[in-house]
Amino acid sequence: MIRQSPAHARLRPLTIAAVAFSIASVCALPSAYAANPLGFYIGAAYGQARFTAAPMSAPNGFGGTVLLGGRGFTHSAYQVMLGVRPLSFLGAEVTYVDFGQQSWPPPQAGVLFKNGQASQKGEGAFAILYLPVPLVTVYLKAGLSRITTHQSADYEYFGVDNCAVTPCSYLSIARNSTTTGFAAGAGLQWKLGNWAFRGEYERFKAAGSNPSMISLGAIWSLP
Repeated sequence: MIRQSPAHARLRPLTIAAVAFSIASVCALPSAYAANPLGFYIGAAYGQARFTAAPMSAPNGFGGTVLLGGRGFTHSAYQVMLGVRPLSFLGAEVTYVDFGQQSWPPPQAGVLFKNGQASQKGEGAFAILYLPVPLVTVYLKAGLSRITTHQSADYEYFGVDNCAVTPCSYLSIARNSTTTGFAAGAGLQWKLGNWAFRGEYERFKAAGSNPSMISLGAIWSLP
């Protein structure tokens, strides 16, 4: 039989207390890390966008130019966002938005498109003001966006003399432009636990137009 010395007997309660304290500290860590004092959240939304492909001036192959006219499009769109809400009435958010890609409009007289596309996408940074009302939260947002517009077209050019029936030439053009400008929006938000559901309208600044988007989305706040 092994007998413990008095010193070991005194140390045993201290050892048990140390182990208990260590276990309690480890259990407390998730709660400490779970705290979200800045109100971080992530989210996504899906909806419909309206944007315009501005007219492009293209060479006609004979030393002149032809205007490939643009028009407005309505297309499905999406965005993802990352935000903070350190105060109940004030927050900030950064977003990535994609307005989609659409075919170009029908050709003008004298020009036959083989194919053509237009798309817009970009990023935004907003300050958000929350206005609590019964049952839901109304919010207003304003900031800056950086929207890139890409347009391209392949087309055939028909002249009026010796190539009125068959194409005189086949041409391709493409144009990229990036616009930084004011962006704003408004929405309604309904909170359910760590989740919140949104309905939102936003308007941006882009090359030759002001694309807009109406969407439904959800955000998840870190616990």
